[in-house]
Amino acid sequence: MPTKRRFEIAELFPQPKIIELGEGISELATDVRLATINVWPIQRKALRSILTLAGVRVVANKKKYVVTATVRDPAEDPKAFDLRKVPEALRHDYYELRIQDSEVFIDAPYQEGMVWAAQTLGLLFKMMFNGLAVPNLTIRDWPSLPMRGVKMDACCATDRMDLNAWKQAIDIYSTFKLNLLGVGIYDCLPGTRLPEADKPGEFLFPTVSDPPSNNDPHSETRYRYFNVKYDRWYDKTEASLMFQEDFFGDVVTYAKERGMVVFPVFNILGANTLLPRLIPAISARNAKGKPTGAGLCMAGGAARDALAKYLEAFMEKYFPDGVEYFHIGTLASLKDESPCQCAKCKATARPKLLAEYLEFLVECLTAHGVGKVIMGANLLFPKTGFAASALGLLLKKAALKGKLVIDWCVTVGGQPCEAPKVADAAKQKLESWAGPVGSASIQELYHDSRKELDAGIAAAVKDKLSCVLANVQYDPIFLDHYALLGVRGWENTDPKLDTTDALRERWASLNWYAYAEDVDKELDALDRLCANPVYQLCLPSRYIGGAGKPKPYPAAALEALAKDKKATDVLQDVSREAGDLMAAISRRLERVAWAEPLKTALQSMLGCAQRLQIDADVFGLMLEARRLAAAKTPAAKLQKALADGVTRLTGQLQVIEGSMPDCLLWLTMQQLGCYKLFLERLIGALKAKTAPAKLCWEIPMNWEVPEDK
Repeated sequence: MPTKRRFEIAELFPQPKIIELGEGISELATDVRLATINVWPIQRKALRSILTLAGVRVVANKKKYVVTATVRDPAEDPKAFDLRKVPEALRHDYYELRIQDSEVFIDAPYQEGMVWAAQTLGLLFKMMFNGLAVPNLTIRDWPSLPMRGVKMDACCATDRMDLNAWKQAIDIYSTFKLNLLGVGIYDCLPGTRLPEADKPGEFLFPTVSDPPSNNDPHSETRYRYFNVKYDRWYDKTEASLMFQEDFFGDVVTYAKERGMVVFPVFNILGANTLLPRLIPAISARNAKGKPTGAGLCMAGGAARDALAKYLEAFMEKYFPDGVEYFHIGTLASLKDESPCQCAKCKATARPKLLAEYLEFLVECLTAHGVGKVIMGANLLFPKTGFAASALGLLLKKAALKGKLVIDWCVTVGGQPCEAPKVADAAKQKLESWAGPVGSASIQELYHDSRKELDAGIAAAVKDKLSCVLANVQYDPIFLDHYALLGVRGWENTDPKLDTTDALRERWASLNWYAYAEDVDKELDALDRLCANPVYQLCLPSRYIGGAGKPKPYPAAALEALAKDKKATDVLQDVSREAGDLMAAISRRLERVAWAEPLKTALQSMLGCAQRLQIDADVFGLMLEARRLAAAKTPAAKLQKALADGVTRLTGQLQVIEGSMPDCLLWLTMQQLGCYKLFLERLIGALKAKTAPAKLCWEIPMNWEVPEDK
């Protein structure tokens, strides 16, 4: 007799809600025929491609080994499914999967269930490929949260992501049954001064013309880096790969084929320093009425018309049939007064000005097919209180109710910012989302954010928020973070059933097999080393990041390190342990032919360990060089120490080139290449007979790459 047991098949991650084991073992084959009934073409394509990704060949002439997928509309066939135990908000993702001998039957009441059934079936086929028996069974499955996904802000990393990298990221997210993807297409980051230390980070990715035009508003970022393979420096100022290759539409389509809804993250209410320069008509005005190129004119009709024209062109190109969501910003740039000095903006009180501008944005976007507009809670719930806030004024517009979503930032402690005001939003019948941090900033190397992510999910569930949308940057080193988000959103949201660490162990054992414990320990070691207080003193973001005036680097770092008598010993320990990690990871890469994305994850771990070692070695060398210079050591001896350091660094940079994900490589090689340039300039100064006491210990923010010899 069939039996119902939870977690009967450990290889399924996330686990289905109900598994009924039948009698006997299935006869699955590597070649199958796919038959579909009432399945949309894009869902059929998803079924086929997901099975192909799992290693299954979908052919046309099989009679015995068949996968039959059917969508049965509950309105037409109310008895097709028993959905009494499935909450109504979760039914769109529901599916049933039955394996009987050589045949597979997939049934779902809605199209969305096809993708998640295919992901589960792909895992069952992988079981077979690994030599494990797949029993005859029936699965009934649905998620725990209706909306679960990630938001990838526009930054240096996404600037360098090509279409293949986006597809790999989407494949991973879909494997964990995530169904939302926020793609950052515009952002200005005054606190991020990389890759040019004297300029804020500014990013605008998509084209809006069809066919695309280089005259479309877009960002261009300068990267200066050293390439070890060709032994030369590069100085490039380029548009994002998304702009150059015009593939945002392809990202939208591919995600849809993987069950994910893409929505734009356009931080128009953030720190606007780029778009107002590119489209002066929308810019804030100075006292003389001239565009400042920073901030928005919110009250002027011409400014609104210019922005509406740009947004209309964007929507018509990428979402001609509309899009469910459009995120307009989480970072407020407005202070007590509007930056615009035009008569209309100056004459309007800030809450009223912001409320009227938000009303304009919502009406503009919904008129062009946007279902709901997402906006950051910090814009709408200021310290002055809910009733006096812009949102309080905005909600008096009855036509806008039901069209707003509040995105609540989640702190490290896992509590939504301004937590009591979540209840205020609920009273106003506003939909609320939670945005926990799912992976670290690329400037700070690796940080294990799993517990913060889990706490954020728990807070969202407690406050009955409708979506968990983790803020992440794509890097396969964070696979266990994406796995955690997936299992919490689909399998269960209760940390008492599976702790954060238990879930990682479970996922690791299914993917790293005998190496699972070693990989987890290595990730823990990377997290510990990156968080080392002495090592943190080396990072440039402490000195040239933030909105304040940058400090001279590495001089400021060396001054801070010099105050710690144990700094040299600590840096040596970091270097040695990072070297041990590199040796272990390299052996694993050599011994096992890892499939993607596991291979890329290991390579990213290797690159992270190598970067740790480079930082520790270079700063250890610079501290020693400063000591030797202060002791009036002969210049030849000091030159020899620095030259040996450059030779070692060059070899280490080769490891970075061969292991770091491409989207992070340019920025990483720029920073680490600066070390090489700095050391070589010190050597050059010594050769020019500069007194050691007069050596310059600063890399100018406007540094230039050396000329080719």
